[in-house]
Amino acid sequence: MTPLHNKAATVATKVNLNERCDKIGWFHTIVNFLGSLGHLMRGSGLEEVFSEIFGHNTVQHISTGKAYSRAMRAHLIVHAALTDKFCSVCCK
Repeated sequence: MTPLHNKAATVATKVNLNERCDKIGWFHTIVNFLGSLGHLMRGSGLEEVFSEIFGHNTVQHISTGKAYSRAMRAHLIVHAALTDKFCSVCCK
């Protein structure tokens, strides 16, 4: 093994790098999922709904998955609105 590999292994064990990579990996997976969801739903009217809550540039970032917290909030709001609308029609 090279001295550089030894140093990297020592640092990784001291800062518990594997745990950090797992958290970062999950975050990037969710961000990529939100971006693919925005791509698939483009033209469906979802962006217009989001623009009622957020500005134009923010809606673009939500659609690409770059604005994680705003994207999660927007999707939860739309989900709650659709669930409420659906339940008020079918559960009467």
